[in-house]
Amino acid sequence: MAVCVGGLQYCQYSKKKISLITLLSDLVCKDDKGKVLTEKQQVLERWKHYFNETLNRELTPEYTNSEHEAENLNEEVEIPPPTYNEVSDIIQKLRNNKAPGPDNIISKLIKEGGLELKHRIYMLIQKIWEKEELPADWENSIICPIYKKGDRMQCKNY
Repeated sequence: MAVCVGGLQYCQYSKKKISLITLLSDLVCKDDKGKVLTEKQQVLERWKHYFNETLNRELTPEYTNSEHEAENLNEEVEIPPPTYNEVSDIIQKLRNNKAPGPDNIISKLIKEGGLELKHRIYMLIQKIWEKEELPADWENSIICPIYKKGDRMQCKNY
C-alpha cells in the first residue's frame, strides 16, 4: 500500500504503524512549526507523523456527535451480528467508479459477483464478527492526499 501525492508514492499506512516505502521524486513540505523541509527523509517523516496523528486519534467526547455518544464511550453495547440481507444491501449500495483498495478489487466486481460471492462475503463477515478481529490486510489502505486550498507545503491542506 502506498501514499501518493500527485503521482508520488511514499508511505504505507496501517493502524499499527506507518512505514516508509519509496520516494519517486523530490518533495518539499513544512513541519508543524512552518520550517521548510527539503531532505527526502525529513519530508517522509513529516507525512508519516501527519498521517499517524490524523488517522490514529483516540475517540474522545469532542469527536462524538452527541452528548449521548460521549456518555457511552466506555460502555459496551451488545449489537447483533449483521444479517445476510444487511450484507447483501450494503454490497448493492457500493458505489461504482471508486478507486479499489490495496487488493485491487473494484466494487462493480463485488456487486456483480452473484449469490455465491455474496454468500461467501456474508460468511466472512460472520466469522470476523465471532472472532471480533479484523484480518490484518484490512488494516492497510491507500492514501492519496488531494490538495484543497492554502499553502501546498502544509500537510493539513491535503
